[in-house]
Amino acid sequence: MRAELDGWADAIPDAWREAFGGALPNFDAPSLARVLDEEFRQSHPPLQAPDEGHQMFRAFRHIEPAQVRVFAIGQDPYPERDRATGRAFEDGAADLRGIASSLRRILQSGLTAMAPARMADRDVRGWGAIRAQVGAHLNDRAAMTQYFDGLAEQGVLFLNAAWTFTEIEHHPDRAERKRRRARLQNAHRALWRPVTERVVGHLAAKNGAPVFLLFGGEALERFNSATRHLQEPPTSVFCAHPTARRAAYFDYQNPLRRANRVRELQDLEAVQWWPHAAQDE
Repeated sequence: MRAELDGWADAIPDAWREAFGGALPNFDAPSLARVLDEEFRQSHPPLQAPDEGHQMFRAFRHIEPAQVRVFAIGQDPYPERDRATGRAFEDGAADLRGIASSLRRILQSGLTAMAPARMADRDVRGWGAIRAQVGAHLNDRAAMTQYFDGLAEQGVLFLNAAWTFTEIEHHPDRAERKRRRARLQNAHRALWRPVTERVVGHLAAKNGAPVFLLFGGEALERFNSATRHLQEPPTSVFCAHPTARRAAYFDYQNPLRRANRVRELQDLEAVQWWPHAAQDE
């Protein structure tokens, strides 16, 4: 993996260099020793791409550290290479494959946060109530990019705990596929842990720290590890990851609405999670 990430530090956006503070991927993590070099060579998204396409630093597009108001932390890139853009939850293949289930649930929360009467955030069936509405706006890759760029311009940073993923090759044994995926997930998470925690810790320690929106146990672990030294850690909102089993995501109150509530209590402007709410009425 060292070869695949050669020049990684040079690709860090200039505005974010202080936030990274010289942190490097942990190439010596024990879990990496259990992954073959050829498996890592198939990782995605790539370090860099032309025209600001799918690439490792896409999460930092159109946003600088001082502008971050909500820091949303996910888990891993999408397992499908064409879906994974480098920005958590953004779906690069929604126009071809349909919107990924994790993003569907985020959108259910976002649209309902802006239009509570829709009540689409209670369970998985809420997607059916807004599917046509969402599809009318997020109907191609440019629209998907525009949606997430718009959130970035409002100060929302979407970053996964792990920045790379390896697509699992087909294997007839389901249990073996599961073991391989877990082994690779653990390796990628260990690889990126020091980098993610450095960025989290830097933003958490600043005056006027953002609200941290933690999707799942991996995000919670990164946040706790990065902020344990702070006397007063910043406010965080936790919920299950949108892909959690038994739709556990819906066991929690709408996380996007909760994040907005925190901002309102701080006399700060709420995030417009679904900018089309007014015109869709």
